Amino acid sequence: GGTIDLLGQPENAFLLQLLQNASAGSALHIRHILCLDNGADAEETNLRCLGELLPTLLASGNYEAYHYYSALSSTTGHMTPFPILLLTSSCAVQLNADYTAAIVSTGPAFHLLEKHFQESLRHCRPLARAADDLGHYLENYGIIRDRIQAGEKDTFLNLVPDLCCMPFLDRELLEAHLLQSLPDREVMVERLFQLTRKSLAGVREYPVVQFLCLEGVWRFLRTGRFSEAPDAFYTPISPAGRARILRRVIQEAEAAEHFQLRLYNHTLLPFPDALSLTIGLEEQTVCMNCRDAGSSFTALSLQEPSLSNAFADYFFSLLENPAVLSKQESLAQLQAIQKAFEKNGASDSISSIVRRKNCSDDM
Repeated sequence: GGTIDLLGQPENAFLLQLLQNASAGSALHIRHILCLDNGADAEETNLRCLGELLPTLLASGNYEAYHYYSALSSTTGHMTPFPILLLTSSCAVQLNADYTAAIVSTGPAFHLLEKHFQESLRHCRPLARAADDLGHYLENYGIIRDRIQAGEKDTFLNLVPDLCCMPFLDRELLEAHLLQSLPDREVMVERLFQLTRKSLAGVREYPVVQFLCLEGVWRFLRTGRFSEAPDAFYTPISPAGRARILRRVIQEAEAAEHFQLRLYNHTLLPFPDALSLTIGLEEQTVCMNCRDAGSSFTALSLQEPSLSNAFADYFFSLLENPAVLSKQESLAQLQAIQKAFEKNGASDSISSIVRRKNCSDDM
């Protein structure tokens, strides 16, 4: 039940792994403040920084990261002899940039450094936080959905490996499958229904690219589970509901030229199965959810241009990647799965697609 506060860059792999393991295996709560560079090489530097943090961010529900913007050289340069600060509940450890020297403080010096951390925290923005209720889920996508409601121009990129279900849920499915024991259930049903309406408006009215994989579609049809929300909040969607959702996905893609459904090869592009990622280009926002097997999932909201632009550039480049099918090819495969599922159920449809895929791989 202890706490650790860290002020410094995620440059020491051992320290990050130690904090991740400690936080994942106990109730230890960790808050981490880091600097995102706003200098000439900001995009490369910030992506490297985010890459160092992602395993920790997605693996531990007790780890919170906050960021501020500055010229990184002025934050960790030689004129700052001890730029790294680590606080426990009783002492402060100041470390130099290469982790070869440290000062340990207690008493008045500790309280002064503790106050410094709290003051710094007030000027930071959250990079990630643990979300353990549906309210947090709704808040994480609030910026993007509000832009849709306001009718502002935007382009969206989505990666949901199993299937992007949120725009295609309806009130009947929400009423049938949202857990009866949820606090303020009727209010939550209404909020989720409004979210689905905004999401569907985004699909119909805005350029949208949706990346998904066959393995994820099979998983959804077999289990009735999708990665956009934790399993603990709803019962598995009924087979009829799964078929209805897949049918609506295909129909919307057929009706709207700007709705790009693109299947990718999971072997060549092994994105995590539990990942759900949305990029809004105009607002330069990246929202990322990664759920675990229980009731919690990590929600990241990145609103730093160099990071969001790098994400967007990468996912746009996938449209020309040989591991990604065209929209026409993707729709043909999804239609085959839909017909087989509605006729024979998930097991048979999966088996038939697996056989066809293996034959294709052999060729």
